[in-house]
Amino acid sequence: MNARTAAVALAAALLLPSPAPALAADAWLHVRVEKAGDDPETVSINVPLDLAARVLGAVSDEHVRDGKVVLDLEDHADVDLAAMWKAVREAPDAEFVTVKSRSEHVRVAKDKGFLLVLAEERPDEQGRRSTVRVKVPLAVADALFGAPGARGELDLVAALRELKRTGEGELMTVEDGDETVRIWVDDRNEAP
Repeated sequence: MNARTAAVALAAALLLPSPAPALAADAWLHVRVEKAGDDPETVSINVPLDLAARVLGAVSDEHVRDGKVVLDLEDHADVDLAAMWKAVREAPDAEFVTVKSRSEHVRVAKDKGFLLVLAEERPDEQGRRSTVRVKVPLAVADALFGAPGARGELDLVAALRELKRTGEGELMTVEDGDETVRIWVDDRNEAP
């Protein structure tokens, strides 16, 4: 299993909800990583959202402090992420980025209260392809970038709280060759 793929998927899982009615107090975040092939493997992670928020709030190191990811902006000290997000948030629904080539298709858009990302690679010589689908409610990104003094910080705990209010559904799917990562939220304590 590609450790980088699993790490990105888990980090994204903490940030990316899908539309649905608000969840009950016992909302769960699920991450399933499946590897096919000669040595198949399945890893399932099932974490209550409240527990994830409490754990993140208790972490303190150089990259995470009080539930916030501290970004290294040394080379980009003049970047104001909150201001950049505000500009995107206030922009009308639109397709912001489209890349189409023989090898890939990438689309980034804002549509009906969501930030949408689709990244597809064309199949390689062995027929393997890579696809990433993400649908982020704008309210979750608001929480992520909205911490007071948020310059250089992403508020994961606030994003988790907003995720709980947003409700259950599919968050992200990554298919990469013989590996699949699926992330979703629902009110069950185990993955189906």
